[in-house]
Order: sequence, then structure tokens, then C-alpha cells
Amino acid sequence: TVAALPRPDQSLHSAFRRRPWIKIKIKIKIKIKIKIKIKIKIKIKIKIKIKIKSRRADTRPIEW
Repeated sequence: TVAALPRPDQSLHSAFRRRPWIKIKIKIKIKIKIKIKIKIKIKIKIKIKIKIKSRRADTRPIEW
């Protein structure tokens, strides 16, 4: 029922119908991206905490 050369907006849908694993791949990619974003956010938070601690340490006289 799909024409030999479907319109660009329909080609994606037909591809999904023929190969459902494409959708799964896209979902996995999105999940990985979200996980990476969360990891980066946590790293930035830790870096900020360390910076604040080091600044506080710098204001105090060094005692060895």
C-alpha cells in the first residue's frame, strides 16, 4: 500500500513499521543521553562543593 518512493514525512513511518528495532534504538539513545546528562550534573555539583571547601580552607591560616 506504500508507494515505491514515499514522501519524506512518510518514509520514517514506513521504516518504523518494517523495522521496529529502529524505535528501540532511538529510545536507548535517548536514555543514554539522559544518563550522561545526569552524570555531568552530579560531577559539576561535586566540583562546586570541592571549590567551596577549598576556598574556605584558603581563608583559614594553614596549620601543618
